Amino acid sequence: MKKLRFLGFLLLLCLTVACSNSSGVVPVGMSTMSVEDSVLVSDQGVRNDLLLVTFLDVGQGDATLLEYGEFAMLIDGGDSNKSDLIYTVLRDRDITHLDYIVVTHAHADHVGGINGALNFATVGTVISSATEYDTRAFNSFLSNLERLRVDITLPVPGSLYMLGDVEVHILGPSVLGGDPNDESVIVKIIYGDVSILFTGDAERNAEQRLLDEGRPLDATVLHVGHHGSETSTIYPFLREVMPSYAVISCGKDNQYGHPTEDVLSRLRDADVIVFRTDMQGDITVIIDGQSVSFRTDRNETVQTNPTGEWEPGDGFIGNVNSKRFHLPSCSSLPAEHNRVFLESLGDALSQGFEPCGVCRP
Repeated sequence: MKKLRFLGFLLLLCLTVACSNSSGVVPVGMSTMSVEDSVLVSDQGVRNDLLLVTFLDVGQGDATLLEYGEFAMLIDGGDSNKSDLIYTVLRDRDITHLDYIVVTHAHADHVGGINGALNFATVGTVISSATEYDTRAFNSFLSNLERLRVDITLPVPGSLYMLGDVEVHILGPSVLGGDPNDESVIVKIIYGDVSILFTGDAERNAEQRLLDEGRPLDATVLHVGHHGSETSTIYPFLREVMPSYAVISCGKDNQYGHPTEDVLSRLRDADVIVFRTDMQGDITVIIDGQSVSFRTDRNETVQTNPTGEWEPGDGFIGNVNSKRFHLPSCSSLPAEHNRVFLESLGDALSQGFEPCGVCRP
């Protein structure tokens, strides 16, 4: 039954793509795809060899559902007030068993909504960097695990789990007993040529430790640490990951100012295409093992990393490092110190710049 529901979800996505020009499907990836040539379908019909990674809009928190055929995995669950949402998502997709649950760390905005999952589905393996934490949300989580007779598995760097054909690598943390944010479980998902890196709320100390340990951090998609806080996604870490895309999970108009301009600037400097749950709702990454495409609930063309509005005659902005040129309103503008002003299209091309693939100047 769960496999049928999974196929039904793919069919719904496919019909949405085929029937509406405002579907929220953003066809981008390692190989070019059009809406008409969606990876969701093949000659035999709806495909069942896709990995769907849905970054759920849980406000100021993290929750990500991974589905591959009959297999499913949940990384974090948002705050306690999102338990009903997590319950409903699993119910609507008929996911009655989760192969894995990863609680990146003990803070309520990551573990609270897990209780909704545990009240609907059974679970095989639960990975958490904490086994105790004196909050109502975490104690409820422990009570549910006890009811289900499931023990916590501590993360061991270098461990490999399989979600069907999808590899789930644990990269960290290597040190426990400190700050909960820096104890975040670091997970790298690999399916074929595509990878996604999850870092929870890991901050600069944890990121530097991963660099020092030589962990394989390169990834196609980065789930930006700590909701876009300036304490995470330091330049050396970002340069090592070198993502093409980034997803930021944060709440609209949140009190912390996430994502911060510091992080957005770093992402612009690295020419990373940004998706945000506060602006676009649920964000689904569709992976066939060779390429990726994105589907957003809303605002598929919104400037998620804005720097200003373009008017005719404003010229273009070049990136002296990547040799790409952009509209001044592009979401992927480089940092100020890497910019060069180009008066015209001819000026850009004569200096060896190539057009940006995001704003398509």
